[in-house]
Amino acid sequence: METWKDIPWYEWLYQASTLGRIKSLTRKVKWRRWALQLRKEKILKPQKRWVGFYYSVDLCKNWKIKSTRVNRIIWQVFLLLDIKDTEIKVCHKNDYIYDNRVENLFLWTHKDNMNDMKNKNRQWWFKNKLSTNWMSKYTIEQMIDIKSKLDKRISYNKIRLIYDISISHLSQIKNWKVWKDLKNNY
Repeated sequence: METWKDIPWYEWLYQASTLGRIKSLTRKVKWRRWALQLRKEKILKPQKRWVGFYYSVDLCKNWKIKSTRVNRIIWQVFLLLDIKDTEIKVCHKNDYIYDNRVENLFLWTHKDNMNDMKNKNRQWWFKNKLSTNWMSKYTIEQMIDIKSKLDKRISYNKIRLIYDISISHLSQIKNWKVWKDLKNNY
């Protein structure tokens, strides 16, 4: 059963549920200089932020907006622990970062979480240890092979089908616009 509790520092404004949802409560908000606007209660739609792609919501109080991760809010509200230490992370037992139910959350250090990710092979960038760019889905060997095929004038379409790579990216590789550090190994 879903239960709702006030979020600390945002009492009477926002609440969090045991299922990992955040809602904005009904309230009157100053609108322009002279008018009050009635804001109805609604469940906030969490957004995926670029840092870690975790769900987060924007909470507003006194015209100040703070973007906060949903998993940290749920931990603070239901497990009554304020996390000030940056080394402590709120982690997910089932490794699914969008499942923010109370029973799915636990605390761990950043180092332990990274080791667990490597052991379970959860993140795609750990599979690619030989790449110079941790965000790349290609290894150095694959890039050298692509570059040699480009030098042999093999068609872009054939290379594209082999490596699942765009033609524009192939052009950038050929002209050394990307993977510039590959020149040393090539």
